[in-house]
Amino acid sequence: MSYNTLNFDLDTNTNVATVTLNRPDAANSLNLEMAEELAQVANTCDTNPAVRAVIITGAGKMFC
Repeated sequence: MSYNTLNFDLDTNTNVATVTLNRPDAANSLNLEMAEELAQVANTCDTNPAVRAVIITGAGKMFC
């Protein structure tokens, strides 16, 4: 699935999902669109038994 404010990757070798907040121009601050996309990603990770861990990070110099 494609997201506007996030990057999502699931490494099938390690079963680790990485979610990158991708609004570096806005210091990766949360907005309604990002919150909705985070909820979708959380649901995806929760319902996928292959996901063993989730790393949340930010693009650029700021996390959030």
